[in-house]
Amino acid sequence: MLGLLLHTMAWTPPAVAGSSEQYTVYHANERSQGAIPLNMDTADLRGEMFFDLSSKARPLECRNANASSWLAMECQNPEEVAPDLVISKLTLTVMQQPFGEYGKCNVCNATGFDPLSGLHCKPGSYLCSCGKFWVPKECNSQVAVGRIALGDMFQRRYITCSPAQWMEAPYRCWGPHVAGLTGGTWFSTTTAGWCGAPGADPATCSWRASVVKIVNKTCSDNNIYDAVETFDQHDADGGRCFDMCRPPLDPIHPLKPRPFVRNTTDACWIYCYFANLLGDSGLLPNGNYSGIPLALLDEAFEKSFLPEDDGGCPSIQEEAPHAGPPSAAAITWQSHRILMQQKLLGRAQ
Repeated sequence: MLGLLLHTMAWTPPAVAGSSEQYTVYHANERSQGAIPLNMDTADLRGEMFFDLSSKARPLECRNANASSWLAMECQNPEEVAPDLVISKLTLTVMQQPFGEYGKCNVCNATGFDPLSGLHCKPGSYLCSCGKFWVPKECNSQVAVGRIALGDMFQRRYITCSPAQWMEAPYRCWGPHVAGLTGGTWFSTTTAGWCGAPGADPATCSWRASVVKIVNKTCSDNNIYDAVETFDQHDADGGRCFDMCRPPLDPIHPLKPRPFVRNTTDACWIYCYFANLLGDSGLLPNGNYSGIPLALLDEAFEKSFLPEDDGGCPSIQEEAPHAGPPSAAAITWQSHRILMQQKLLGRAQ
């Protein structure tokens, strides 16, 4: 679920043994894939916020994406573009085991290859890969729950945005900069470690999960957009960036009202969205973040999972995990990934 940010990573958190612990985690995916994260990745609130917020520059990125680039693959990511996207809020219980290496989990494509690692797999099923991108290994058999902190990843400079990159396409820097704002933690959970699997040994299984609520992704997005736009209108430092995104003045009818209309694919709206998230300095390379308070974003994200009477999104019924062939969007995205993976492997040989 977590994009293309960890392709070259193989860092394992220190082993910490202890009693079982519960974590509230989230996952955005196609509804047909199910909510229980079997061989999937999830994130805590801030980790999911990063994945969600950082993707909003995609309309600008995808207009100029080279067809063979990593960015073009992300533009076809079914966890961003599929028509039946949902966000699931789960309670993840990690049993008495050390954390293991974080696994990068994706849906196997129709030709029987993992789109990220190139490893063989069953079409339509999830496969988690560990290790460095150019030396991947299948880790569906890893029992331990994988975990990685975004802060640790960025301290190791796996993602940077240079002044030259910013000058060429500043919007490509804004998404990664969100990680400096949110931080967060990502988890990977396998069927091998699932305590709910038939015949699972309670003495050795590593995790179980229960669904708190599943909501439509569009409803969740709108709650976050509302919060950012409202902050812009009431920012004590001036703000009101979105006012620039109103329709142009009609010279024939200059007094005609120009109501603001949300257009999340418009360059003006995207700029104002990130300007409010990061602050003016946060839009620049190595800038400081001074935008919307994280507490407001936390509240906006969690609002979707409140009861409907309290402004929450309608609850969606859980579906069983999908075991059939991937969607057309997934096949296109995965085909792009295989092409680039083959090119990279060719360079490494």
